[in-house]
Parts: sequence; C-alpha cells; structure tokens
Amino acid sequence: MTSKNLSMEHNQMLEQGYAAHLRRARDVSPASIARQRRAFRARYGRLLPQDRAAAILDLGCGYGAFLSFLHREGYANARGIDVNPDLLAMAREFGVASTEQADAFDYLRAHPAAFDCIVALDVIEHFPKEAIVPLLQAIAAALRPGG
Repeated sequence: MTSKNLSMEHNQMLEQGYAAHLRRARDVSPASIARQRRAFRARYGRLLPQDRAAAILDLGCGYGAFLSFLHREGYANARGIDVNPDLLAMAREFGVASTEQADAFDYLRAHPAAFDCIVALDVIEHFPKEAIVPLLQAIAAALRPGG
C-alpha cells in the first residue's frame, strides 16, 4: 500500500464526523483556546524559532488552537493545513484564517525545504503504522536546513 493510499484512508476517517465528535468531547470555544494558549506557551514556547518571521506549518491544524497561539506570539508566517473542512470552518469561526484544506503528503511534497518549523500536535496517532515513517520523511524533506 502506498503512502498516498494510506493518506486517502486517513482523510476519509477524519472527514466522517470528527468535528462533531470534537465539539461533543471537548470544550471548543474561544475561552478554551485562550486556556490552551497558556498551556502551549509553557510546553512549546522554548522550542519555537526565535525569529518571529520563521515559516511555520501546523500540520493537522484542526480547529486552529495552536495557530491562534502562534499568531498571538507574533509568528506572522504560521499557517496550517488539515484534511477536514469542518475543522477548518471551526478555525475560521475562531478567527484563524491562515489555513487550507490539504492532504499532508501532497502538501509536504509540494513544499520542499519551505519551513523553518513543522508542528504536528495530535496528528501521528491518526495515521496507520505503515504511514508514519513516510510521513516523517515527508516532514523532514519540507524543512529547511537547520529546521
């Protein structure tokens, strides 16, 4: 099975009601995003590039909580992709516009050496085991030297 086929299966699974499940299972609101920003700062702030102009990709950005954090921290070139249009619609509801619907493999391959930092929070566990190494290889290829 190719990474493309694995990615297509992954996309189909995520499009089947995941956003509705997320709304039922979590507090997904502007207030929860504000709380998450504090947690993100504590957990990940020291790992982010010092340069606020760094090109950052949030792979599997979902409803945009981490992108919201990045934008609030001054990262003007942060953008996100997700396969799920419902999650991206939620991101827009919360004021996160720098997103697009895209397949992870296709997007990463179309952007070789384009990013200083790629973040994939709560993403890898959604892929089948056979797709993880190809996904990590695609991520590595999309990073700039030193990224």
